[in-house]
Amino acid sequence: MDSLEYLNLIRSRAQKSRVYRNWQLAGLAVADMLGDRKRKTFYIRLAKTLGSRRLFEYAGDVAQRKGVKNKGAYLMRILEKDGVLSKVLKPRPRQLTIRFRKRRNGSKRK
Repeated sequence: MDSLEYLNLIRSRAQKSRVYRNWQLAGLAVADMLGDRKRKTFYIRLAKTLGSRRLFEYAGDVAQRKGVKNKGAYLMRILEKDGVLSKVLKPRPRQLTIRFRKRRNGSKRK
């Protein structure tokens, strides 16, 4: 097998989804419903934390709406309004700030 065939094999494997848990399948299905495969990992995380049934209810409602251009963003907006998104997204850790104390006597360190 030459290198070009091997690269094609790797690319074809990358296109296939490997699903091991139910919530992974639910997240991929929601990403397909909304036409937003780029953020499939986020939908998988939503399915894991919210539960796939609840996520399907939200996504099914959004997918049926015809006037929505960006269905993924619309779903995020609905989840944010209902207060569901704050449970899924963890707050970012604060950055540590290092403060040095001033020297008392003004002498230099040796």
